[in-house]
Amino acid sequence: MLPADSDLPALPSWQTVALEAKRHGVLVDATPESPVDSGALLAYLEDRGGARLLALQGGDFDLLAPLIAAYADGGLGGRLLVVCGPSPWLGRAPFPVFVPADEGEAARLLVQALALSREFTTPVCLALPALPELPARQIDPAHLCRLLAPLPVPIAQPEVAEARAVALANHVEALGAWQLQRGADRRIGLLVAGPAWHTVRACHPASPCLRLDLAWPVPLKTIKGLVAISRTAYWVPGAAEWLPTALAEEGVRLSPWPGCDA
Repeated sequence: MLPADSDLPALPSWQTVALEAKRHGVLVDATPESPVDSGALLAYLEDRGGARLLALQGGDFDLLAPLIAAYADGGLGGRLLVVCGPSPWLGRAPFPVFVPADEGEAARLLVQALALSREFTTPVCLALPALPELPARQIDPAHLCRLLAPLPVPIAQPEVAEARAVALANHVEALGAWQLQRGADRRIGLLVAGPAWHTVRACHPASPCLRLDLAWPVPLKTIKGLVAISRTAYWVPGAAEWLPTALAEEGVRLSPWPGCDA
């Protein structure tokens, strides 16, 4: 069981996260007037052993699509947590994207995701409704540096990737059970694949949403965790046609997106 909110680690302010990220060469501020040389930045990150956190402070996320794609293709997937504001590009992200329902959930997930990023087997994007001003409590810089340190084992080893996938899945499942026990009502959960992303987000902008992509499969337990914290979970038909059957075998029933055939 996860701890109560009062027992969670101290939350760093966004400024603290940005400052520490900048010290590690991973803070990016991309604008149309000041585009980012994706290749040069990727090489710089790799020279420093790879980054655990890529903090996108404002600017245009779309300009960084080549960087993130190259980072993922370079086999560094498990080292990358992308924290960003809203962007149309998220609908085409080649890795799982989680959109918190509100700023409170975003603040908790930011700290939990930093601590959990050692378990990621793919790049993971935490898309915030806005870059929030988190409670300005201090965080031990040495602790944050350890979170940003490179992984000790190459992510390409299958047995390592599998172990991390299990750890991440178990954590998400525990989070769902914990929120249920606390009586949390997340309204609905959304599992989206393909071009339906924008339509779904427009209809339910305040709901937790996990975007699926077959290029970066999400463990079923991770999906079950999202379903567990939701009163109703909608499956939007698209690239993940296997999903309802696979989840039904796990005892999880998804509702078809209104207007779509299951």
